[in-house]
Amino acid sequence: MRADVEAGLSVCGEAFQGQFQPFADALTGALNQVAVGPRVDRDADVARLRVVSHQAKARLQSPPLRVAAWQDLAEAARTDRPDITVIEPRIALLNAMLVGAGVDPGERFRRLADVLSPSAATLARDPDAVPPDWTDAQRLEAADPLLREPAAAGHCVAWLTFAAARLPEFVLEIGPATLFDADWCISNALAPPWQEFRYRDELTRVIAHDHGRGTLDPNAGPRHEVLARVDLGHRPPFGWEEEAVAQVRSLVGLVAIRTGAPSWRRAGFSCLVVDGEVSTYSIGTGDEPLFTEPDHYGMNGFADALADYRAELAGLLSTGRLPADVAEALRLIGEAGQIDSRENALNGTATIAEQTVIVLQVAAVERLAAYSGMDSDAFMSELAADWALARYHQNLAWAVERCLSGVGGGGDAIFHRVVSFPSGRRSLSFVAAFEIRDQLIAACPGLFDRARAETLLASIGDADAASRLLASFKAETSVLMGRLSRCRNGLMHGNPVALESVQSVRDFSRFVVRAGLDHSIRSIAESRPVADLLVASNRRRRVTLDGLRSGTSFREIWSTPDDGKLV
Repeated sequence: MRADVEAGLSVCGEAFQGQFQPFADALTGALNQVAVGPRVDRDADVARLRVVSHQAKARLQSPPLRVAAWQDLAEAARTDRPDITVIEPRIALLNAMLVGAGVDPGERFRRLADVLSPSAATLARDPDAVPPDWTDAQRLEAADPLLREPAAAGHCVAWLTFAAARLPEFVLEIGPATLFDADWCISNALAPPWQEFRYRDELTRVIAHDHGRGTLDPNAGPRHEVLARVDLGHRPPFGWEEEAVAQVRSLVGLVAIRTGAPSWRRAGFSCLVVDGEVSTYSIGTGDEPLFTEPDHYGMNGFADALADYRAELAGLLSTGRLPADVAEALRLIGEAGQIDSRENALNGTATIAEQTVIVLQVAAVERLAAYSGMDSDAFMSELAADWALARYHQNLAWAVERCLSGVGGGGDAIFHRVVSFPSGRRSLSFVAAFEIRDQLIAACPGLFDRARAETLLASIGDADAASRLLASFKAETSVLMGRLSRCRNGLMHGNPVALESVQSVRDFSRFVVRAGLDHSIRSIAESRPVADLLVASNRRRRVTLDGLRSGTSFREIWSTPDDGKLV
């Protein structure tokens, strides 16, 4: 990385290097200390690198350094034989510095061009903008204030459109994002008799710029779309759409990962409102649809999950854009989720192989470990410690569902003893299943399945039997961790890995990465370190296991209304 920093500096001019060299020296020195310093000092060295990096970033965003980069660019362009290999990197540097400061580089370069060589349109609009008798030196000096000028700012609100989407209610507020059922809200915004809802007047102004949605057609069918209003706060308008899309995609991606429901898709229209006035809008192309008919069941499941996770998502969005490591992990997990998604099951839409899934998931765990400030192996071990209990729950769920397959379904009294639908989502009560286990086992089809279900359901009331099952699942954990590591390394280095080996670790890999994501999301939403959440998780697990060792059964441990249930 030190060589990378030095290579970047080598293309910069003297004015830039003169101001930035002390920061570059501090940065490369801190990098070198992390690389070769004593391991016992690593935490302090990393903390120092973090401080130095923030100082260098602040300097790169400062107006004086932008002026210096501009002067170096102008000097390279004014030579007798301009060298494009010198000019292009300096343009890229200045462009990146403007973006980092929240300045629209296209707008600022156009204004710089008008100072250096005013266009006919500029002179027609303002003949005195640039005096014709100015020398080159005067024009370059006049350009300096443009580089120092900060980006204009205002209260920015983004409006985005998403297709294949449904909400649990007509208007849903989640932190800085307000989501609208497009069919209901647009019709109420445009035509009487109106029903009042928050931001209706703003929506009326915004939707007038979308000629497709802003004209009511009484014969048109439902669009199955959601409008998202994202309050970005006081900021420069540059980059507004990318920021708003990132925030909405974070909540949509998290719900899709947790539920397997199909994700929302961009539907083209977007608009920016600055200080209450429509500033700009776009009617671009959206995402390509992956299916022709709406997946109503999947959309309903997504809507139910939005209601369930509403409070957590509000806390998440209220922090602003996700940390880079978490955002990248979310993207990797979402990409890996193609294989297990409802869309793929219905339409075969996955674009990756099953082997790729574990590579993406392990990479996501590494990014989440970086966010947590932990070594990736230690982080994975902490997450895997809950695998035995998770496997026990999975096996109990299998036993209950296998027994229910021999029951008369939703009209049967046994079914309703163990199955409920809070927020529309299926939930199993293991305590209730234990209480009517004889009836469930009698209904279980298959001799071998019946024997296994009987053993599992009986363990709910038998601490020793449950402990033996947990011990077998715990022994499985270290085996799966080693196998997952070998599969990932083999795939990364081009060595042959049997598909059966990959499939044998898929459940474990999915569990670990989702546990890591849940801890990270909760960390952001609650402003708590991931390490503290892991300590609390370890404490809860120890309390459960200590209870079992003392003879307390899961039936007694799961004594509150929410315990002993699996959603």
